[in-house]
Amino acid sequence: MKWKPIDTAPKDGTTILVWRPHESEEYPAHAGTDRWSDTSKSWWNSRRDQQPSHWMPLPPPPNRN
Repeated sequence: MKWKPIDTAPKDGTTILVWRPHESEEYPAHAGTDRWSDTSKSWWNSRRDQQPSHWMPLPPPPNRN
């Protein structure tokens, strides 16, 4: 899988893996999960000053075997 520009991410409430670029020493670059919020018109788990720049689908969950 490759990172895709955030403007191509689904905005239907699907949880995705996002990349948040480095903003400061207090908020270093990191990956995490997020989903779009139509109510706030922003990414649910991202600070307004550290919005994601890239995304990719989450991998499938592990088998329980």
